[in-house]
Amino acid sequence: SVMKSHFYLRPLLLLCCAGIMHSTTISQSVSGVINTYYKVTGVNVIPNTVTVPSASGLTPGLKILIIQMKGASINSTNTSSFGNLASIGNAGNYEFNYICGISGNNVLLQYQLLRSYDVAGSVQLIPVPQFSSVTVADTVKASNWNAGTGTGGVVVMEATNTIFLNAPIDVSGKGFSGGALVNYAGCVWSTDVTAYTLPAAPADPNTNGARKGEGIADFIANGDYGRGKQANGGGGGNNHNTGGAGGSNYGIGGNGGTRSNETFFACHGLNPGIGGLTLSGSGYTIPNNRIFMGGGGGGGHQNNSVGTPGGNGGGIII
Repeated sequence: SVMKSHFYLRPLLLLCCAGIMHSTTISQSVSGVINTYYKVTGVNVIPNTVTVPSASGLTPGLKILIIQMKGASINSTNTSSFGNLASIGNAGNYEFNYICGISGNNVLLQYQLLRSYDVAGSVQLIPVPQFSSVTVADTVKASNWNAGTGTGGVVVMEATNTIFLNAPIDVSGKGFSGGALVNYAGCVWSTDVTAYTLPAAPADPNTNGARKGEGIADFIANGDYGRGKQANGGGGGNNHNTGGAGGSNYGIGGNGGTRSNETFFACHGLNPGIGGLTLSGSGYTIPNNRIFMGGGGGGGHQNNSVGTPGGNGGGIII
């Protein structure tokens, strides 16, 4: 009986969608954050809906972007291969659609989704502001990426005629989060910390390193510290006082710096963070057509409260 209900229901829904008019706002000025972000908690191929925690603010006829921010898997061995991509998964998949109808927290889409999405990889639904012509009067930016909710980091809008850039569209620092700063007690001069992956903030000076930057793969449990890259997230600097590495996107991230004034009886700092992976071959090319936020930089190692955390990666502009 369930199969029958879907069989008869879908043509009716499609007929309803066929009558929706897609509206375009006339010329106007925009600035600040112009997008809203909805976490997708379910992708339902039948009956062609996505589920969000709250559909408040969504209406039939809206053009929307569906985009998956993460979902890759990585090598987790404590070697130089740590952080290499094992699988890109559905990370970076995106497409446009229109809202056909809303029932509770379920959003009915006008067109069947063409790509696969895994909600564990931070999928979001973003309404697309549409204009005939639009002037960017003051800086347009994305909301900060929120790793907890898996939302933010994207600016998307559309004009049928012209977008006048009287000010920038800037998503600097709106991408994946940089490695948080941790202050350690000290070091042991006779020990080099060479590990590529370390547990969260270990107290032992023989084993500690700074936190990695966030990337398109989730952190490995008890392995989110140390110099190994985190896919396109930069590795954290290992003990003692080494620099975190740069996050990456299309190009690779730069490696962190070693400790200066190295001497035999001083604490050693020869193992800085390793730069994030290039994603140039992971979907940017046709026919894959994926898009990714910039990886966060790894944190620098410190023991005297004067270090700095890793910087956030860049967001996405469409």
